[in-house]
Amino acid sequence: MPPTSKDTKLQTYASSSEEDWDDYFGPDNPAEKKEEEIVIPVQKKPAIIHKDWKTEVITAQQFDGCWDEQAIIKILGGEARKALEEKPYMDTTIWCSALALAILELKCMDSKTSWEVVSNKGRAFMAKKLVPLEKKDTDEIFKIIVSLINKAKGLLINLV
Repeated sequence: MPPTSKDTKLQTYASSSEEDWDDYFGPDNPAEKKEEEIVIPVQKKPAIIHKDWKTEVITAQQFDGCWDEQAIIKILGGEARKALEEKPYMDTTIWCSALALAILELKCMDSKTSWEVVSNKGRAFMAKKLVPLEKKDTDEIFKIIVSLINKAKGLLINLV
């Protein structure tokens, strides 16, 4: 009977080392079988996503030009509580509007032309609300608005 290809391979490996034999036929003892290396892909942490402050502030402005507490909480997240506690006026929307305008001035100065109209509308809202409270002329009201925004910027500079 002519030799089969398996017999030929056996003869070839008969003169080879035991490791070669195991590589071809596998080890005789199942315990000696090498475990396959399991590779578990490691997920990389996502890159830090920079918050789009301008879009968040602009879209949160209400029709009348103000921002309310819910808008500020949405924009600032966990930092909102500290910012809202500092409100100098009973009308929360005045302080929230000052905070929103401060965020724009702190974080979005490079694109000021795109949010200037929003800012003017917010300042007009604040002026309208402050006139009955302060009973002062327009120039004094705008100084108060600038003062409020600067106070908000001072508070937010360490938060955002």
